[in-house]
Amino acid sequence: MSDKKNLKTNIWWLSATSFFTDISSEMIFPVLPIFLKNVLGASFSMIGIIEGVAEGLASLLKYFSGYLSDAIHRRKGLTLLGYSLSSISKLFFALSASPITILFFRSLDRIGKGIRTSPRDALIAESVGPEERGKYFGLHRASDTAGAVIGTIIAVFIIYYLETVSSAIRLILLLSFIPAIIGVFLLLFVREVPFHEDGAKHLLKERKKLFQFGQFSSNFKFFLIVAAFFGFANYSYSFYILKANELKMAIFLIPVVYLIYNVFYAFSAYPSGKLSDKIGRAPVLVSAFVLFALINVGFAYVSNPIYLWALFACYGLFIGLTDGVLKAFVSDLSLRESHGEAFGIYHTVIGFSTIAGNIIAGFLWQAYGSFWPFMLSAILILIASMMLGLKFLRKA
Repeated sequence: MSDKKNLKTNIWWLSATSFFTDISSEMIFPVLPIFLKNVLGASFSMIGIIEGVAEGLASLLKYFSGYLSDAIHRRKGLTLLGYSLSSISKLFFALSASPITILFFRSLDRIGKGIRTSPRDALIAESVGPEERGKYFGLHRASDTAGAVIGTIIAVFIIYYLETVSSAIRLILLLSFIPAIIGVFLLLFVREVPFHEDGAKHLLKERKKLFQFGQFSSNFKFFLIVAAFFGFANYSYSFYILKANELKMAIFLIPVVYLIYNVFYAFSAYPSGKLSDKIGRAPVLVSAFVLFALINVGFAYVSNPIYLWALFACYGLFIGLTDGVLKAFVSDLSLRESHGEAFGIYHTVIGFSTIAGNIIAGFLWQAYGSFWPFMLSAILILIASMMLGLKFLRKA
């Protein structure tokens, strides 16, 4: 019993790390699309390529790091390495003078995320019991997003009080390194979760090579197809911020509207995870997917920036309803001894489909305007909701 309680403290240390890391990240990411578009002169298609390439590197590494963490029976070291690389990348964003240099350091940041994500999610899943996974994944996401709220507020104040947008954004990029390195330090207090030797030996007999997915259930494999449609539909936040910019929202208000997104994300992540523990993952996810379809239709048709406040609030609610619940579903549908690889496969599928979605959205926007990317997203997420509902609600 005491071991379980000690391991549960991992959730708090990992949540604290994510809190400080997201202060850093969300100081940067609400202003990065504006920096690329208005300061460095990047096109919409170039922004889509930057997001796509960066996420592609992250996605590939999420599988390998998850597989490796299963093979070596260690999660913490890879988690620490990933957070460290992302922290280092923050130092160099401020020095970038072209979209290509942003691509390089954005990729380094995403490489760090790719290395850390699957082992970290496995640590969370294995530090608590199955009956509490939704709640604690939700708690982790809520802590992450609380950091995002603070990071966005810092960015708003800096942009508001500095005279030029370019100098304000460069200062934000430089200061973001401080909370990032604090988050890395807090990881030192995380404890490694012991493997069950019998289960691990059995798994190694069944699977000795990469990309052998026979030990995963048919339900898990079907869920990955749903995840692919979700990834196609769930573009980078950059496109939603660029919509606000297109509607001539004041530059200093764009981080504020993004703050609204993060507030709703933070407050919905924990209760939605807890709700999914009680009523099941599928009902929560199907409802969230339908909500997202409506949100994207709203972004496609909106012409008055006043309505963006409500749309960003609903967008944050959608992310809060899905992020932790999707991860809890992954751990439910996979064996404990293969959690690392399961999360790796899941994140890889999400990531590569998101690459395609981002690149297609960028070219659609460049060629036909902002209407069609958002309508395409609405259609794809409705397909995902129908697939998920037909497969898993029928069994509920």
